[in-house]
Amino acid sequence: MAKRRPLRVRHGIRIEHVEGEVIALDEAAHRVHRISGPAARLVERLHEGTDVDLDDGSTLRLVDALRSVGVLEGGLSRRRALGVAATAGLGIMTLSLPGASAAES
Repeated sequence: MAKRRPLRVRHGIRIEHVEGEVIALDEAAHRVHRISGPAARLVERLHEGTDVDLDDGSTLRLVDALRSVGVLEGGLSRRRALGVAATAGLGIMTLSLPGASAAES
């Protein structure tokens, strides 16, 4: 059986805390994620290096949603997560950032 990698905030994601929410900047993918509610608390805990309980179905849905937008990596496989939840209903909003060429025009 393959060894499971620890669940963590993906390398290269910059985390900022703003008024109870988390802003996750992914410069490589030119995206910013505005994360609120339980999803923000989950990202904060993982960013601080705290383990999370993955036995809870709602936590698994949050993890799956955050991995699907590229904020988290590692942990359980998508197949083992309890299905895909709509990210909008989980407090995650993703925006694409304009590239450098768009900023110059």
